[in-house]
Amino acid sequence: MKNRFWISILVFVVVFSSCFVLLGNQKALAEEQKVIHWKLASCWAGRLQALLDADRYFAERVNKLSNGKLQIKVYPAGELCSANEVLEMVSSGAVEAGGDVPCYWGGKNSVFDLLCTSQVGFTAEDYMSWIYQAGGFEIYNEMYGKFNCLYFPHNLGHMESGIRSKKPIYKLTDLKGKKIRMSGIVQSKLLQHYGGKPVSISVAELYEAIRRGTIDGAEVSNPYNDKSFHVEEVAKYWLAPGWHQTGVVYGIMVNQEAYQSLPEYLQEIVKSAARDCLVEKTTFMVFQDALATQYFIEQGVQINRLSKEELDEMKLVRNKIQEELAVSNPDYAKALKSQINYLKLFAPYRSASAPFIFGVNQDEYPNVE
Repeated sequence: MKNRFWISILVFVVVFSSCFVLLGNQKALAEEQKVIHWKLASCWAGRLQALLDADRYFAERVNKLSNGKLQIKVYPAGELCSANEVLEMVSSGAVEAGGDVPCYWGGKNSVFDLLCTSQVGFTAEDYMSWIYQAGGFEIYNEMYGKFNCLYFPHNLGHMESGIRSKKPIYKLTDLKGKKIRMSGIVQSKLLQHYGGKPVSISVAELYEAIRRGTIDGAEVSNPYNDKSFHVEEVAKYWLAPGWHQTGVVYGIMVNQEAYQSLPEYLQEIVKSAARDCLVEKTTFMVFQDALATQYFIEQGVQINRLSKEELDEMKLVRNKIQEELAVSNPDYAKALKSQINYLKLFAPYRSASAPFIFGVNQDEYPNVE
């Protein structure tokens, strides 16, 4: 009888344990098969289709690489929120991700201007090297981390076109008294230094503003995006180079809690998808810029260029502006110092490789302690 009792107990334990293991396996299987849905609010819509397409391409890569386990739906600006509300939406967790350009948040912290673009300085290739090899990625995530976000660059713009105008502008002194659509802290201060008047106006209003003479000229975007606005119809003159934005970073903000809740393999997929997107969309855009430039020339647009002497002078003015911003904001100073260290590191290599390498050396740098 005793043996039967203990045998019964043993059978019960084995059966109970098997059921427990089975339930555990089923739970794990259910977790593995669960589909995670994210919303991505983009800052882009309408005629800035190429920028919206980058957000969509990123989402498609995540969906494909995860075999459908993480599905991201992209909402153009205006569907869930306006463009200037995207950071707040991601920070609060109202949406899991957002597509942006960092300078949109320059009013919250001037450091975002440095994380977005450069004036007579960083190229797209410089940004890429700095971000992935010289500490830039950590700075992005430190600064976005203050808003409960992680950041994954997914598109790089090369130098923007410059200033489009109805009347020719040949040199910096020609900017005096002219109302120019210009965005960005340093860019606007540079324009003011040369007597120009920065005007804030949405891209949707640019065509009519130039046509009617409400403004004298405008920086719009890169040649490919400029073409979508048909600026050649109202602005036959193009002042190059695009000193105000010599390289531009676009990226995906991700809510920290949403990212941390993902299994590790999905976290890695988000990172990989952003890098895939960066290669695809950066090369696509620069190729389209070349085609668009040829189109503008065929349409009779006259390209005028600032002299090397003028650009060198502008660098010195830029340095003073950046030094003032660094004094007033430790975050700006930290990012600027990191970028300067990168430029100094690359200087001997650029000199040895010139002219067959990207970017240019700086003769002098902002003084940042």
